[in-house]
Amino acid sequence: MTELAIDPEFASLCTPHSADEAAALAWQIANEGCREPLTVWAETGLLLDGHLRYRICSERGLPFDLLERSFADRDAAAEWIITNQLGRRNVTPRARAYLVGKLYLAQRGPRGNRQAVGCTAADKVAAMFDTSPRTVERNGRFAAAVDA
Repeated sequence: MTELAIDPEFASLCTPHSADEAAALAWQIANEGCREPLTVWAETGLLLDGHLRYRICSERGLPFDLLERSFADRDAAAEWIITNQLGRRNVTPRARAYLVGKLYLAQRGPRGNRQAVGCTAADKVAAMFDTSPRTVERNGRFAAAVDA
């Protein structure tokens, strides 16, 4: 059985499963095996996606496959986690707002909102998720407040 490293910050970016979702996944894995590979950051071995599947498989001694992805740095890995989570069905509206805000703050960077002439980080993230730049900025303030 492969031992994977879990980063608490990365794990916190993953939307928690409800009790019913976790029970259904545990049943499915016990009866059909772990169908989806766990995603790890190739350069560090940190688990990026599949925390619950990893826990279920580890507790039961069940095998799982790994999918390694390469990232230039920690910020790029975190942005991948966020965009991956935003594609999930179990993301609540509040979790979605937080994740969109985190993505905006990461892309905005420490020096403000300008990314390129005529295009802000808020514009870019808003286009990705079919929302307004103002909503993205509001989500950024929400995410910053949650993290504080």
